[in-house]
Amino acid sequence: DNEKKLVEDCLEQLSEVNQQVETFAGELRLKSEESSRQKEEITNLLAQVADLHKRVRQLTIENMDLAEKLQASQESQRQLTKELCSQHDKYDELFEMLEDAQDELRGHRNRNN
Repeated sequence: DNEKKLVEDCLEQLSEVNQQVETFAGELRLKSEESSRQKEEITNLLAQVADLHKRVRQLTIENMDLAEKLQASQESQRQLTKELCSQHDKYDELFEMLEDAQDELRGHRNRNN
């Protein structure tokens, strides 16, 4: 009778352990599936990061090129502004000379009349 009870207890414990093993196996399967999904997501995210790094490098190069062109443009604008001021000064000087010549011409005409 004792042996029968002992065997029944062992069978009951074995049944409980088997139930736990099945539960753990199910949890392991779910976690494995989740792990696979996460690995796939990580792979996709790494690809996106690589693409974004490439894009950043391209934009950085483009930005540097545009900055150089802007600097050259600004230098040209400064040079043209300087030349314009110089031409304006020459214009003012020539205009003053023209007015002086006109005044002198009027003076000669008035003396001749």
